[in-house]
Amino acid sequence: MNLLSKIRSELGQLSYSFKRRNTPKLWRDQVEAIRFLKVHNLPAPHLKGPRQEVWAVSVVKNELDILPSVLDHFFAQGIDRIIVADNLSTDGTREYLSQRANEDPRLIFAEDNCDRHIQSEKMTYLSHLAWRSGARWIIPFDGDEFWYAEDEKLGDFLRNAPDNMGVYYAGFHHTVPTVDSPENIVDTELVMDTSYPFPGKCAFRSHPFAVVIPGNHDVCRLGNIEQRLEIVHLQYRGIAQIARKVRVGTETSRRTGEDLSYFAPHWEAGSKLSDAEIAEVWENISHGRPDERIKFVAKGPMVWGKFLQWRYWNEDGSIAKGDA
Repeated sequence: MNLLSKIRSELGQLSYSFKRRNTPKLWRDQVEAIRFLKVHNLPAPHLKGPRQEVWAVSVVKNELDILPSVLDHFFAQGIDRIIVADNLSTDGTREYLSQRANEDPRLIFAEDNCDRHIQSEKMTYLSHLAWRSGARWIIPFDGDEFWYAEDEKLGDFLRNAPDNMGVYYAGFHHTVPTVDSPENIVDTELVMDTSYPFPGKCAFRSHPFAVVIPGNHDVCRLGNIEQRLEIVHLQYRGIAQIARKVRVGTETSRRTGEDLSYFAPHWEAGSKLSDAEIAEVWENISHGRPDERIKFVAKGPMVWGKFLQWRYWNEDGSIAKGDA
């Protein structure tokens, strides 16, 4: 790319990003997100030389039952570094992250003390920090997602991406354990909806002004796009966990002032259920059946297996060709 083309590309990226932050409220939210984030062990800024690393970034809340397995998975997939910001967890997640970051410098621990669900602004800032410290590709993820590439490790796939690629989209497969609150999620049988619910998620080539869209469903990043990745999504893992997630999630989402029927419809619907109704929901979804009460579609085909033991997507052929 010659100098003039590069300048035009950068101006286009600036325009694209700033259109996403086009109101005073959005800028106030971005400033608030930055102000309440305290990052502890971030590497020094990357000042020269090519960018080679693949980073993942996340904001989590009360995910101690699954987050250690997610982090293990990303590192096994060849991800170089991970930034995780804990958002006021009460289940020991913050303490776990702090200790693990002290033992493993690949994990960067951050404290997020903002009690509003302004996820886009938080993830955008974490992605900027990853770019500043040398990331070439960035994976914005939730603490219950296991990402895969086809036929190779995720990190290798992204490191070998062509220079003109800007975004890789990921298919999003809702998955549930067949037992309530398993101690070892990796060795647990799961039931997966192999359909592609809209929208999915994305990974992107780093840029200082990239803007992550709410829910990590898209990103303001120029470049070619393809859907080449897949996610095993374990949002619901047991009766008590569902109750906590939908009720706490609804409360933090309300503080944004957004319309919850658009912003977090599954949380809002679930928060209206009694404990007995949530137990009924669990009975349905853990057997691969739909339940409208938490917007669990189970469109199918549904497949059963130990998918978290895969090294790459569909390694054991559990999913019939053409189903996902």
